Amino acid sequence: MASVPGSGQDGVEEATSTSSRRVTDVGDVHVVSLVGELDTATAEGLTDWLIDPAGPSVVVDLSGLTFLDSSGTAALVKARRRIEQDGSQLRLARPRRNVEQVLGIVGLSGWVSDWEPVWESTPSL
Repeated sequence: MASVPGSGQDGVEEATSTSSRRVTDVGDVHVVSLVGELDTATAEGLTDWLIDPAGPSVVVDLSGLTFLDSSGTAALVKARRRIEQDGSQLRLARPRRNVEQVLGIVGLSGWVSDWEPVWESTPSL
């Protein structure tokens, strides 16, 4: 894992051949951005990776996720259970349509919030 500078926030990034993960702090919210595929090959270790930055709120930004299978949903469920045991929250945000459909099929659509990152709502110069 390497530090990643960006827009005044420090991040941690991890990548495989089919996916990447990045953590960025936005105030007291830890934003975990998932990019690529979340499947059997890439879900291993995701639960621990999501729990590691846990604070009052963890938002998993799914806008870059192109594929989600049962291994990925299982990792999200396990992470949320452990994060909530510590009194924190885990929310999912900005899924693509195909990922949103998978979340609906497995009964996790209620976990999706309308959270938008602050840096994306700031007008460009």
